[in-house]
Amino acid sequence: MPRALDPNARFPIVLKSDRNRPEPRPTFWARYLTGREWIALSEAQNTGEHKLASWYNVLRLCVVDWQHVTDAAGNEIRFAPASFENILDPGEARELVEACAAGQQPDADEKKDSGSPPQSRPASSVRPADQANAGRTPSTRPPGPGSNAPTVPAEAAPNAMKPAGMS
Repeated sequence: MPRALDPNARFPIVLKSDRNRPEPRPTFWARYLTGREWIALSEAQNTGEHKLASWYNVLRLCVVDWQHVTDAAGNEIRFAPASFENILDPGEARELVEACAAGQQPDADEKKDSGSPPQSRPASSVRPADQANAGRTPSTRPPGPGSNAPTVPAEAAPNAMKPAGMS
């Protein structure tokens, strides 16, 4: 089952400001997002501070619970998505949005256990760079607009690359 559709698949987030607190620390529980929800998350991350409301909207999409969140008197605050603006300052909201995005990536153990084929080719099919480029000569043609590819002066190109009649 895809993680984004599994109602029990979630991960904890502890804000940096709470990491040195004694246990139990305030913990936010985030769920995995679908591709469409990822688009909303990435848009919120790129909107800047003038679109602060989008961060809180993404938190309502991603965060499904919290534990050990208390008010100034030490009373536990029940989870309510509408309360994010009342308990998190803008810096904490952004940190939580970024942690939601980072937590969407599978960790090393999940990658090992996924059963999916590896993303890269097996070592036997990979040729070293010098072997892959053996016999090739660099182009003397200048790169296209906006390219940062190095150019090779014509005098450095081998004779085979020069027009007929030139030596």
